[in-house]
Amino acid sequence: MNPAGTNTLYADASFIDKYKLSIELDRTNAQDNVYFAGDCIQGKVRIPYAHTLTSTSRLDIHLSCTFRPHDNTINTTDEGRSSTTKLFKVLVSPCLMVAPNNDYVAFSVPIPTDIPSTMKDRTLPGTTTYKIKAIHEMISLPLSLYPKESKDVTILDRINVNDASYQSSLSTAKDLKAVIPKDVTTKNKAVGKWIHSDSSNPVQCRMSIPSTCFVEGHNIPITLHVQHIAPVKQMEGIQIQLERIVNFTTATGERSVDTLTLSDTILPLICDVDDHSAQVNSHITIPTPTAPTLQSSFSPIQISYRLKATVNLDINNLLDETATPSRKRDIAKGMVNSWGKRIGWAVDGSVTGILPDSIVELELPLTIGTIVDNNDSPSLPTTISNDNSQISLRSASSVSLPPCPPKLPARPASISSPSSCPLIQSSFTASPICEKGNWTVAMESGPPPPPPPAPTTLHQTRSITDPYSLIDYNSSATLAHPHHPLQQPSAPKLDEIEDPDIKGGRSKSTPPEKHPLYLGS
Repeated sequence: MNPAGTNTLYADASFIDKYKLSIELDRTNAQDNVYFAGDCIQGKVRIPYAHTLTSTSRLDIHLSCTFRPHDNTINTTDEGRSSTTKLFKVLVSPCLMVAPNNDYVAFSVPIPTDIPSTMKDRTLPGTTTYKIKAIHEMISLPLSLYPKESKDVTILDRINVNDASYQSSLSTAKDLKAVIPKDVTTKNKAVGKWIHSDSSNPVQCRMSIPSTCFVEGHNIPITLHVQHIAPVKQMEGIQIQLERIVNFTTATGERSVDTLTLSDTILPLICDVDDHSAQVNSHITIPTPTAPTLQSSFSPIQISYRLKATVNLDINNLLDETATPSRKRDIAKGMVNSWGKRIGWAVDGSVTGILPDSIVELELPLTIGTIVDNNDSPSLPTTISNDNSQISLRSASSVSLPPCPPKLPARPASISSPSSCPLIQSSFTASPICEKGNWTVAMESGPPPPPPPAPTTLHQTRSITDPYSLIDYNSSATLAHPHHPLQQPSAPKLDEIEDPDIKGGRSKSTPPEKHPLYLGS
């Protein structure tokens, strides 16, 4: 007893062990120990000392959500410790305990919707945690010594990847205009000749994705189409990034925006030499772990994601022009190198000057989900819990299918001359699911081709000089005329080779000793 005449109760180790609660959660309605918004958290609170209670008491159970900023943020107290913010609390009706009492109390706590997900990522400004708390209010004990217990639970917002609102494809495009000077010639495929052009030529970049919601560990398929005015070849011309944008509001009302690149990939940009277009099909992987999209009014953190593609349309990095351009590719490269430094770029029709920044940026918003409901998409693998639930927190990033190599058509028994060989057209048709790992080949229906006509003469006026001739010397026509065998291929004589210097398309015979290819004996 202290000098003031009041009783002082000290809680030692034996007191804490005597009045100790324990919380047991029923995991049958949880998926991998994870609860989702809209579910109910069920369980029991064990009270080992219930048989010793002689007076009425009350047991309070509630679910609390707490946000704690990291130490490196500005939302700290004067002592340097991070201040904790209680976002919300879900209360359960208090349970009155009247002697005699049971040693446990069952509870069921509903989880509200539109709540922030559990976040423990150190790259974020803070952490969001959930706890189930139980407090036993006893009349014989002061408030500070009430027996209490808490248990961490993981709760995620229900963002279904297979929701209908996320199944539509999404694309974005941006156009530039290349202003070509009048004294520059370009190739017009329609007329097949070089012409002068002083009009603005559009350069378009388009990026598209099949859906807008994915979960961590998944691959995001990306299609990028570029329509250029020249056969551009940039080995690092395309950069695709997955970015996270975090908007953070402190307790004092200060706001900050942080952008972080989670994953990126670099791809080449090689435009076709004929139509100057390129299409790139690739993917980018969402790393693990990745916090889901968060747009809740309860949380001071707002998290959004976007897919960003940076395309380099510069045409000054082509190879030098060859001395004598003979191929279409060489001509195109020489054309670009000749006027590449004088080209002007225009955005939305306005000329921006000679050779301005030719970098195009495309952005698409993304949603990082938390659940994959496979009822509508049975092809994706699922993680089934004990209650045979079809809801999974994450599924495999890719589904490996057995290889289905195409089955080539049978090769004909003999190869005949192109003039006598019938034209056979075949088309390959593949079903969505290949049986036995083969493709099916469908031949076009129609009347059978007529048999090849018999050769009228088998005598050769000169030796065959093409060693890769398609004439079959073992064909049936040869066997049908044994008295007229075909002459085997042989090299021509020097006097039979035409002189390439003769103009007018005529040729003459040259003595062997005066021929350019004559090497002497």
